[in-house]
Amino acid sequence: VLFGLLSLMTWASNNVSLSLLRGDTIEQRRIMTSLIEFNDPKTVELKEELSSGRPINILALGGSVTWGALLSDRQDAYPWLIGKAYNTNFGIPCVVDNIAMRATGAHYPSLCLETMIPESATKSYDIILFDFVMNGTDGFPLLLKRLRQRYPDAVVVYVHIWSLVHLARDPITRQKPRSVGFDPTIDWIWSPDTFNPNLNVNGKINCGREICDGAVMEKLVKDAGGYVYKMPLPETPKQAIANGWFAVDWHHLSKRGHENLAEGVLEFLLPLRGDVFKPKTLGSFGVGDQCYNWFQDGNITGINYSGANLKNLIAAQTKNQPDSAKWVLEINSQTNNGSITFESMFGIPVPIGLSYMSKQEGSKYSLVEVSTNDNTPIQIDPNLNHNTVEAHITVYSNIGWANPESNTLAIRTVERRESPFRVVGIFLCGVCAETGDLGTGALNRQVGL
Repeated sequence: VLFGLLSLMTWASNNVSLSLLRGDTIEQRRIMTSLIEFNDPKTVELKEELSSGRPINILALGGSVTWGALLSDRQDAYPWLIGKAYNTNFGIPCVVDNIAMRATGAHYPSLCLETMIPESATKSYDIILFDFVMNGTDGFPLLLKRLRQRYPDAVVVYVHIWSLVHLARDPITRQKPRSVGFDPTIDWIWSPDTFNPNLNVNGKINCGREICDGAVMEKLVKDAGGYVYKMPLPETPKQAIANGWFAVDWHHLSKRGHENLAEGVLEFLLPLRGDVFKPKTLGSFGVGDQCYNWFQDGNITGINYSGANLKNLIAAQTKNQPDSAKWVLEINSQTNNGSITFESMFGIPVPIGLSYMSKQEGSKYSLVEVSTNDNTPIQIDPNLNHNTVEAHITVYSNIGWANPESNTLAIRTVERRESPFRVVGIFLCGVCAETGDLGTGALNRQVGL
């Protein structure tokens, strides 16, 4: 295998200039230059591992960009492109677990990491990538802590992906593209803060979330032994538009944008290859977690419900792309009442997070009360969240405690509005049992739950 790799490196060295002249894609050019850089003295200690063909595992967490939203093929999202490049560059089998979730921030994996990981009891990771930025920072410190406890030797990289639609400003009105139109001919300028573009009028950082400052985010990552990769910011927004990095919504990356990002992350990882390939220690999930979430796949195994209907919110758009569906349990608009029964595997009471759809403007979701095992109900207004007013997202509230074995949630509509209450998941956080605190992502945390 090693002889084959060295021969391939020699071939790549002779063909880089041909690749550039031929106009190969970013990914193809990076594959060749990576091969040359890989053939240096620092890789001598890796020969034994390379010759044994040890696979490497990559874990990717994040929101809709990392998930691959608006791509015709989700396998063109940057985590999978990185995995393909490792395989093609070095002949090393690479498994990529992209468990990113659309319309969701760091709060979900922070509470449900063990549940989300495939083969979580035994699987380890060499590289962990995550992209949570300003609108997904609730729960980020807990997520980082849990990742490090379970995967202490993994190369952890926080990938800062910026959004053109949030950062571009009209040079005259200072308004965003959603206000003045997606016009590529405007001489757009950048917002002064690429992490939190929604500064208040005094320029103070105040976003209503757990982390509002990019410097704080980066310090947390570095203090945990991780690394920060920032997606390059061109001199002007028009350059990003001309480069074709974004999809039609100017928020999600295009295929070319994902290729550009994968190229940059690959180059960033090259000096870290010693840490990537070294053997990894597997730590602990602690008390762990047990989560039910049907938002992306409609899988309600382990859940019994009444007075509700399982529904794909975007059925018309996803007829030919079933993996792009958004599934909810919609409380019956006729009876206005529903119930959900589930089992807890824990031998102790653990706090429950109820996840549901939320939007500040447009949806006008019904106001409900939720009681757990006939205890005092908690009121939930789905029109309140920590995000931008136009974002249609999943959020959660702390609704009480789950007992060992069977539990029942009773959901009663208090004020009927245009849209019924829509549930997407139930989170049982064992690692939160000592304090009962589900973090700042819980929208009712301020009332003492």
